Amino acid sequence: MLARTTTTQLSSDSDAAEAARSAADHAVVVEASDIELAEKVSELLSEFDLVEVTVTNGSGGSVRMIGSSTSKGSGGPTAARRVALRSMPSGQALADAVRQGVWAIVDPSSEDFDSQLIDSVKRTIAGRCPALELAAFDEKASSAIMATITARAQKQRSVSENPLSKTEVEILARIARGQTSRDIAGDLGFHIQTVKNRVTIILNKTNANSRSHAAAIAQSNGWIEAPANGG
Repeated sequence: MLARTTTTQLSSDSDAAEAARSAADHAVVVEASDIELAEKVSELLSEFDLVEVTVTNGSGGSVRMIGSSTSKGSGGPTAARRVALRSMPSGQALADAVRQGVWAIVDPSSEDFDSQLIDSVKRTIAGRCPALELAAFDEKASSAIMATITARAQKQRSVSENPLSKTEVEILARIARGQTSRDIAGDLGFHIQTVKNRVTIILNKTNANSRSHAAAIAQSNGWIEAPANGG
């Protein structure tokens, strides 16, 4: 039984993603391309709690709210998981869909659409990601997703694992530009022995065997920028 009906208008995937975020107390948002399909899907999924069916073609239309919309816990409402009803993408397009937060994709033109949809919704509610599972068997899609994950992990690691203090970063950046301890002391207003002590600390923190080695390590991890024009 359908709980309630409201109206929305979504013009793009980004709008659909925003709608999913705003409906944070729904476990799943199923995105249909037209009202007729949305009505059919609403009937198919009428026994599911925490499911919203919405039209995303930009013309507006009914949004069927199915079942309970309550998701409580110490962490507050849970963000909705998107199930997109569209032709099945592959390669980069599939990777892009996963990166945009699509948990499952079901082709409305498939002969067994009804059973595929129900199965996808069940798996998504259970915390599985059918779109990601599909991407695992698509070489281009999996490569693109792994590249994104690796890049983000490297960026986060560079920030979180930087062992150097702000002053040590400033000193090491000047070392990378070829400045001596005396030059650095003059620039920063330190006693030269203070700079030398800091350099020793930097070598210990970076496990480097020389000033230039420490600078190279810091540059490769993104802790300091490479000198302009190599100097």
